[in-house]
Amino acid sequence: MFLKILIGIMIPFIGTMIGSSVIFAVKKEVSSHIKNILSALAGGIMLAASVWSLIIPAVEMSGGEGISRVWQTVAGFLSGVISMIWADRIVDRSIKRCDKYTPYATKTLMQLIAVTVHNIPEGMAVGMVFASLLAQDGVKDFTSAFLLAFGIAVQNIPEGAIVTMPVMAENKSRKKTLLWGFFSGVVEPIGAVIAILASKLMAVTLPFFLSYAAGAMVYVVAEQLIPDMYEGEIKKGSITVIFSLGFLLMMSLDVIFG
Repeated sequence: MFLKILIGIMIPFIGTMIGSSVIFAVKKEVSSHIKNILSALAGGIMLAASVWSLIIPAVEMSGGEGISRVWQTVAGFLSGVISMIWADRIVDRSIKRCDKYTPYATKTLMQLIAVTVHNIPEGMAVGMVFASLLAQDGVKDFTSAFLLAFGIAVQNIPEGAIVTMPVMAENKSRKKTLLWGFFSGVVEPIGAVIAILASKLMAVTLPFFLSYAAGAMVYVVAEQLIPDMYEGEIKKGSITVIFSLGFLLMMSLDVIFG
């Protein structure tokens, strides 16, 4: 059990490191086509995971009837979205100041901060899914949790490259550059552990935190992945199909094994 959870919460971090390791294999940016496809696949998986792995379990765990059954889920979801908006605004303001007053190196640092800010709730989402499974007596199948972790890992591959490529462009050491990817991704397993520990201490509020993670993930899908997946020469219809396949894959496996 412990080993499964440990592996699960490390999967997104591994995705970041795979993307960051691209600097050892290429001398230019990752193909825009690959970025579009990965963004579409990850977006579909994460959107479905937000519904079937986070929101639905949150509602089922709330109990009660009417408003009492959904208020924690609604409050948690909105809190997740609002906190991500707030975090993005802080980063955007910092980037604008960097554009005006500081060199390119500082702007690269702010890009690292932006990716790291997005990674925290993603790690938390993985932790919350594992926590919800542990809270249900007799549940031994972690397929849905592992699939969510995989979906986030897929998204993290291009993000890892995005963080490290600009640093390498400044003629930095590849080994030192890899540390940038490491620090942006290591917050995910840390966030997952914190989420699991917090869920045990605050079992009554688990529906709130599950939906909070869902809100943060939906924000990332809407603000980052959907715009990214349509930036490129691949036909919009093809990208939408890939997004839909990712969604259906996650939904189907979660329903079958959930």
